[in-house]
Formats: sequence, structure tokens, C-alpha cells
Amino acid sequence: MDTVRRWIRRGYIYPQPYRHGRAYRIQSDARYLPPWQQPTVPDGTAASTPTLLERLKNGPK
Repeated sequence: MDTVRRWIRRGYIYPQPYRHGRAYRIQSDARYLPPWQQPTVPDGTAASTPTLLERLKNGPK
């Protein structure tokens, strides 16, 4: 159980589970993504939302 919590905190589960009280709610189609893989949107392209770090480095659009 500790491993799953660690994966959730680090963002390795996609789509991201949400916290409900003391438990996490995970969608039935959720999957583990290793840290070197980017989540993809249903059409197969990479998610285009910039990360917080990218927004801080590049400034507002």
C-alpha cells in the first residue's frame, strides 16, 4: 500500500487519483506510468499543458 501511495504522490498513476477523506479514489481505467513517460490524451498526442516549471521558465503566454 505504501508503494501505491508513493506512486500517487509522485504522479505515476494516470489519470491522477483524487483524495476522498483518508482514501484515494482511482478510476477503473487508471494505469501506472513510469516517470520517463508523458501522459497522453485520447488521440495519442502528448499532453500539451505546460508544467509549472515550464510556465515559470518561459513566462506567461
